[in-house]
Amino acid sequence: MNKEAARLVKKLGLEKHPEGGYFKQTYRSDTVVDFEGHDGSQSISSAIYYMLVGDQFSAFHKLKSDEIWHHYVGSSITLYAIASDGKLSKIKIGSGGTPQAVIKADTWFAASLDSKKSYCL
Repeated sequence: MNKEAARLVKKLGLEKHPEGGYFKQTYRSDTVVDFEGHDGSQSISSAIYYMLVGDQFSAFHKLKSDEIWHHYVGSSITLYAIASDGKLSKIKIGSGGTPQAVIKADTWFAASLDSKKSYCL
């Protein structure tokens, strides 16, 4: 693992994420509501740090809520999103791209590093 990535894992208290990479939840709203399509009550918002390192990736999956991706440091990443009509779009986050992107609920998406020798937080 890249030395800077290892330092950030330790400093931020990141843990292995089941979808690949590392994460830490940094916020969860105390306000909960029942959303259509969700099982039980859900917080209205939450935030995490998420980091990919080297050849790690986030495999295609979808969520029941919108998800906002932010770039803080490291290599750029590419998000791959498949719309309901089957159209694939690529969104570059970080250097040469946008600093944040939104993936809408019920969208199949994945993420991978643009430089396998680096990391992205």
